[in-house]
Amino acid sequence: MTNTIGQKLKEIINPITTLYLSEAQTDNLPFCVYDPEYREERTKEGIYKVVGYITLFVVAMTFEQAESLMTAIKTAINGIESPQYNSTFIMEDKKSYEGVWILKAEYNINQYKI
Repeated sequence: MTNTIGQKLKEIINPITTLYLSEAQTDNLPFCVYDPEYREERTKEGIYKVVGYITLFVVAMTFEQAESLMTAIKTAINGIESPQYNSTFIMEDKKSYEGVWILKAEYNINQYKI
C-alpha cells in the first residue's frame, strides 16, 4: 500500500492556495505549509491503514485572508470522506507574528487499503 495522503492534500489544497511540504519555498503570501507524521497499521497480511497526523499552517497578510483560506481548506479536507480516506479535525490556533497572520489546524487523516 502506497501512502497517498500528501498527494491528496496537494490535489485539494493547491486550487485554494499554494501548498508546501514542511517549509515554504517563497516569501509571496498567502501560502499553506503542511507538516505530516505518518504511522502504518499492519496485520499479518500487511499494511491496512496509514494514519496521518497533519499540521497545516496558513500564512497571510491579513486575518480575513488567512481565515477565508483556512475555512476553504477545512471544507476541502472535510469533503475527502470516502472509502479510502477519512479525516478528523483536532484543533485550530490563530496568531500574528511580525505583521503576518498564521492560522494552524491539526487533523488526523486516515488512508485505508481498498
